[in-house]
Amino acid sequence: MAKNLLLDSGFWFALYDSRDRYHDEAQILADLLDFHNLVIPMINSLNPLCCE
Repeated sequence: MAKNLLLDSGFWFALYDSRDRYHDEAQILADLLDFHNLVIPMINSLNPLCCE
């Protein structure tokens, strides 16, 4: 059964940055995301714009 999953920016940073301490866990979780609905807060899409 598909569930709604709320993913904050911490997950995305961990997934794409191999130096992140949670990178391995994020990769494992990413493999399971195909079966669920992803809910991404609008503020997450603004993070790259406001942070240097």
